[in-house]
Amino acid sequence: MKKKEEAKVGQPMKKIIEPQYSENDLVFKEFVKTLALGTITEFKYSPTADELKRTVATKRNCSVTKLPEPSDLIEAMAATASGEENKKRKPTIPKDPKALQKLKEDFDWAE
Repeated sequence: MKKKEEAKVGQPMKKIIEPQYSENDLVFKEFVKTLALGTITEFKYSPTADELKRTVATKRNCSVTKLPEPSDLIEAMAATASGEENKKRKPTIPKDPKALQKLKEDFDWAE
């Protein structure tokens, strides 16, 4: 054992001092609570358009090719809200406002 100590580079480390605190100390408890509550981790996952379409297709039990792009869906919702429903729509966008709203809800759910 002594040979191992002599083989180490530098001065031998002193004994590590254990922290001196009481788990029943109110100040210590408040410090720990403050640390725990003040530490925030935020996870932001942004699925791609293809991932959204796959999720919605799985939920609706249909083909991905039958679903519109999310950006096209947003444009159709805006056109419906502004009264421009006669604007040329892509074939994957439902003409019925209720079906369009349901599709939008499915995409929102997938996000």
